[in-house]
Amino acid sequence: EPAPRVNLLLDETKVAVTPRAESISLAGTLELAGMDFSINVRRVGTILRGAGRFLDLPDPPRIREIWRGLRPCTPDGLPILGRPRPWENLVIAAGHAMLGLTMAPGTAEIVSDIVTGRAPSVDPGPFDPDRFV
Repeated sequence: EPAPRVNLLLDETKVAVTPRAESISLAGTLELAGMDFSINVRRVGTILRGAGRFLDLPDPPRIREIWRGLRPCTPDGLPILGRPRPWENLVIAAGHAMLGLTMAPGTAEIVSDIVTGRAPSVDPGPFDPDRFV
């Protein structure tokens, strides 16, 4: 207390803070671990310590849930957006790594343009699904 009322990015510690109704959500690491669904407690500790440098967290913190999700990444760091050549009835929008929510509006616009046949407002070439073939 007091909990932040707006989203924060604690850039110095690479921790994102999202206020919720009665709590805050802390996030901040990317671990290249394939399909390993385990939780690395050292990384949880790093997030807590990083947030604690800037927020008045209880000691020990009251943890409601520890969660992690897959963050699909591509070799070149760009998402995959568009129709792969072999399938005219498929549009791929994936590989946004840790920026999925941030890039969602732009991705939605490009995908909408592709699906409806409009000329995309942004050149989709750099995101071509066939660029790795």
